[in-house]
Amino acid sequence: MADSTGLQFTVKVGALPESTFVVAEFALEEALNGPFQLRLELASPQPDVDFGAVLDQPCELLIWYN
Repeated sequence: MADSTGLQFTVKVGALPESTFVVAEFALEEALNGPFQLRLELASPQPDVDFGAVLDQPCELLIWYN
């Protein structure tokens, strides 16, 4: 996912290659003295992704400038 500022957003889920998913949208909510919530909406060009195997896997959201 890219925006007009040149920021790039990529995601890595579990042991899957970084090319498995693209970031369609994300939202981060935080508060003082409270937990934060990160919501990711992902898409995949690969039709054979086993989404059951993806659940509960570690996930890494990368935000970088191009």
